Amino acid sequence: MNQSALDTNSHLIKKTSRSMKTLVVIALLIFTWNEIYARTAKRSDVYIAGFFPYGDGVENSETGRGVMPSVKLALSHVNEHPRILTNYRLHMWWNDTECNAAVGVKSFFDMMHSGPNKLMLFGAACTHVTDPIAKASKHWHLTQLSYADTHPMFTKDAFPNFFRVLESSLRIVLKKK
Repeated sequence: MNQSALDTNSHLIKKTSRSMKTLVVIALLIFTWNEIYARTAKRSDVYIAGFFPYGDGVENSETGRGVMPSVKLALSHVNEHPRILTNYRLHMWWNDTECNAAVGVKSFFDMMHSGPNKLMLFGAACTHVTDPIAKASKHWHLTQLSYADTHPMFTKDAFPNFFRVLESSLRIVLKKK
């Protein structure tokens, strides 16, 4: 093969290589756009009612303020994950319960009667707030997930829609050492 044929072949290979790269880039862009569109176009919004003691000087407010960033991060991770709850977008509507039963119950009823429908409840941290909310929430058939309440009255029989997500007591003791 002579030099001019090699130069022509080399030029065609480079041209084909550039065309292939362009096609790959276009294919990736289309695929990415389709993935983004699929995740945003057909998603249903799901709302969670959150109850946190948050204000300065309020009992258990360090727990409420400590949990809030984790909740926001978890919602963000779920909403951005390509394979978890792909047809849904999670949102949390939350209120400062001030670790006060009256404030917590008012927050609960306000959230149930205004804004979008809430699918579940998250909280509270104080037993005297968690108890009346758990008792009232059964009438809405809502699941309640507590991040801090450990009172033994919350049994499966008495509160079938109440669940806990807590650090084990042993781990807390080990952390303090």
